[in-house]
Amino acid sequence: MGISCCSRVRLDEHRAVERKAPKPVSTRCAGELRNAGPVVIEREFPDAAADVAFAGFKLWVHGRGHPEATDFWDGNWFRITAAYLTPHFIAICEDNILHGSDVASSLEAACRMYETLDGDFTFATLEPGFDLHFSARQHGRIDLEANFVTDGLRREEYRNLIEIDQSYLPAFIRGPRLVLSRFPLVGESTD
Repeated sequence: MGISCCSRVRLDEHRAVERKAPKPVSTRCAGELRNAGPVVIEREFPDAAADVAFAGFKLWVHGRGHPEATDFWDGNWFRITAAYLTPHFIAICEDNILHGSDVASSLEAACRMYETLDGDFTFATLEPGFDLHFSARQHGRIDLEANFVTDGLRREEYRNLIEIDQSYLPAFIRGPRLVLSRFPLVGESTD
């Protein structure tokens, strides 16, 4: 899927701009990325700042997948590019694979976790794409497991597990709030 507002970038050793990159607990990835040292690829990314950006994860919402739809199910699909970028782990997926209801439920769960420092939740696409699983641990630590299935002909799967702390949650919370303010949910759920 092409993106109209892109620039060509080269990713050498990606460093998180939000803060010092979290320390990997374990990293597993498929294909030629395994044990390849710093990863160098060329890839098109949107010119605009990511809607959700924290701990190496970036998500751009380009618009609704079906802009003409007004019902809850079809009207709330988002056209996205998602990337998980660390010095030794790069995974990218894009398509109409993120539903607005998942953004809303992840926002509620992240707020709850930030307030209580307890529980777990998953921010994920319904279709193969990505899922980020947050699990609260003692002393404000959070395990973040990122799973990606890349788009394209080779459909590779990537998994990365890192440890972050509760100070990363506000950056995550800002993202879904921004997405839902730009693209409010339409229609009503029948659930």
